[in-house]
Amino acid sequence: MQRNFVRFVHSAARKQLLEKVIRVDHIGELAANYIYAGQMVVMKGTAQSQIIENMWKEEKDHLDIMERLVAKHEVPPTIFAPIFGAAAYALGG
Repeated sequence: MQRNFVRFVHSAARKQLLEKVIRVDHIGELAANYIYAGQMVVMKGTAQSQIIENMWKEEKDHLDIMERLVAKHEVPPTIFAPIFGAAAYALGG
């Protein structure tokens, strides 16, 4: 009985940690996406825009991976996503 309880606690703690890590990584990738979106508004048509666009594509791939992990592990998104998104877009622009 005690062994099952310890296994349950370990499993619950592991799931909680996994959710935290995925949530933080996801918001980081989301913010990076908005930063690049803001940069493209400012730099569109410049010599650097192609470089920024290529970097943004990589970040979109990272965001896609994180969104699949969020869905797979049923991680609730952070309630701060809209705020972080707006702030990141402003930082990029």
